[in-house]
Amino acid sequence: MPFNQKDTIIVVTSDEPLGKEGNLHQHYVDILSQTYSLIFVAPPTKWSIRKLFSMPVVTTGESLQYFNYHNFLPSGFLPRFTCKINDHFNCRIISRLIPSGKQLIFWKFDSTRMISDYPLKPLVTIYHVRDPYFGRFSDKLLAKAANLVVTVNSAFIPHYEKLNSRVLFVPHGVRMEDTIVDEAVAQRIQDKFGNFFLMAGSVNNDLDFELLIEIVECFPEYTLLLVGTNALTDLRKKVSFEKLLKLPNVIYSGAVDYRELKNYISAAKVCLVAYATNRKNFFRNPIKITNYLAQLKPIVNTVEIPELKELEGKIVFSSSHKLMFIELIRDIIESRIHVDVEFVKSYIRRNDYRILSNKILEAAEMSLLPNAS
Repeated sequence: MPFNQKDTIIVVTSDEPLGKEGNLHQHYVDILSQTYSLIFVAPPTKWSIRKLFSMPVVTTGESLQYFNYHNFLPSGFLPRFTCKINDHFNCRIISRLIPSGKQLIFWKFDSTRMISDYPLKPLVTIYHVRDPYFGRFSDKLLAKAANLVVTVNSAFIPHYEKLNSRVLFVPHGVRMEDTIVDEAVAQRIQDKFGNFFLMAGSVNNDLDFELLIEIVECFPEYTLLLVGTNALTDLRKKVSFEKLLKLPNVIYSGAVDYRELKNYISAAKVCLVAYATNRKNFFRNPIKITNYLAQLKPIVNTVEIPELKELEGKIVFSSSHKLMFIELIRDIIESRIHVDVEFVKSYIRRNDYRILSNKILEAAEMSLLPNAS
């Protein structure tokens, strides 16, 4: 087996840092670091002239070394050229962190950096795609250079099959830790907020605030609890959000650590995915749905997500029509709609992140065989 745990080190890159958001790369880092030694390369911090003469600070933990990708040159200036230079020096930094005799797996969630591996010599390179990066020059180069392209969205497969013969579809997984709730904490949340609907995830420009306002007005006996980072940039959306917050039964709690989110979900009556889907080129495949279903909570959703089609009518109940969306919530709270618990438990077992990470590593191993395709 080429991926002997003692002899292998995994370098994970991402355009998002590790933290309490609970994004896709975070879940794979959590799983992989239980078995392998890991180096995590986070996105760069703001560039200044001092970057030319400094080196990144590497933080070392028990099984994880962490540093921010270092832009020696500003990435906005001649991006293809500066990326090549910055990649080269960052790979040199990584090479010093890899003990002699270790084989390297390069697992890339970052779609803009680490295009070149030189002077590293990874045994295998995985390009893990979670969003539509098609317009970036780096996307095509990363896909072509990888031993394996992994995508969480089936709609992306045709694009990457034109660039690489080894493309693997792996949907968002479920953290088994999210299936086990802290009952005491969940009860305190229930006592604090009473009966509530939960909308988790970042508060961003795609949220349908008009729909959320209608929900609040239709169910005055319930609280709407929003949990997540405020990432709004559109002025009109900011105004709509402020209008929503002025309603008496709306609470915005800010970000919650992804390891604690399960307790909020457990205490909720209904979990919401309320995006405005009429924007041109709208695309969403929210990872928070898997947080919701880990607690077997009914999910009312506006987004068409082919990857979750098998869950439709089992735990996910979808409509982009406002009145139908509200009626789905009503059907749930009045017990006319129920979660198919046994089906969802089976889905959770099949999509445990431990199983998915092994599936990816096995496919990466297969890519090393002669004539693999």
